[in-house]
Amino acid sequence: MSKVSRRELIGICAGAFGLVIAVALTVKGGIDPTWPFGLWLGALCLAIAVEDVRHLRVADSANGLLFVGGCAWRILQSPAAGYEALVLALLASLVCGGALLALRALHARISGRIGLGFGDVKFCAAAATWTGLAGFPFMLLLASLTALIVVGLMSVSRFGWNMQRRLPFAAFLALALLMLWLAVSPLAGSLVDGLLQHP
Repeated sequence: MSKVSRRELIGICAGAFGLVIAVALTVKGGIDPTWPFGLWLGALCLAIAVEDVRHLRVADSANGLLFVGGCAWRILQSPAAGYEALVLALLASLVCGGALLALRALHARISGRIGLGFGDVKFCAAAATWTGLAGFPFMLLLASLTALIVVGLMSVSRFGWNMQRRLPFAAFLALALLMLWLAVSPLAGSLVDGLLQHP
């Protein structure tokens, strides 16, 4: 077993264990799922971002964990209608992932080069289980704007930016997903209420 595959296996085990803990705390412990799932999603998004920045890739295992975690989150948010929530999550993943795949093919046909990696497409398909159809465009917009700002700042800095350089877009997608999920999750509402009650 190579060093890379061993590291990835450790990541899979850690991610799966963390997800099991988050589900167990919610189902058996009666804890609000926002906190354990928020911590788990934050850790996974950080790992995905670091991997993409360092190696310009997103592991299928990380996207798989993100997908399973999103489906679990949706079901636990609506336990009385778990089947419907799962169907909606799967539908969002299929539609959003298919749209990004079509965009990738269209861009490649027009420009003659690949502008979006398969890892990014798979990430978007998995992330859609968290954002739903309504939130997905906002995630893309936030990631795109953040990437443009970073590239713009680097272009005018002493580091510069080579237009042929590949952009670790999944890192921006991961950041956007986490920010969007935190903004619309019950955690945000509880924090706002706490601030209003304690000026």
